[in-house]
Amino acid sequence: MTVNPYHKRRKYGNHKEYPVGQVLSWQFEIDGQVLQHFGSAGSRPEELERLSHQKIDILFVPLQGHTRIGDIALRYVQALKPRMVIPHHQDDFFPSISTYVDIRPFIQGVKRTCPDTAIRIMQINETITV
Repeated sequence: MTVNPYHKRRKYGNHKEYPVGQVLSWQFEIDGQVLQHFGSAGSRPEELERLSHQKIDILFVPLQGHTRIGDIALRYVQALKPRMVIPHHQDDFFPSISTYVDIRPFIQGVKRTCPDTAIRIMQINETITV
């Protein structure tokens, strides 16, 4: 599923503006569990509202690309109320445009406002059985 993002263009520091495409999200149902993966966090409130009426067991939420990404990702968790959230993409994948993201404020926000949502921090090449 794709949705139109809030932002049509972004600019980082002295870098040129570049266009921002649609927000990709994938929903998988595997053995009765629903996994929702967002490739970026520019979804419109209407999409989050639509998805909030569905059961989401595991939410994969990106933590890169915006100075307030922790707050934005927290809004996803608050809206969708997943059983578990797995943050991803907090790495420094394209230095000078990207930066390493400290996800501790996001984790604290989830614990404070969504105490029923488990948080799983994955390591590179780690697998998980759900």
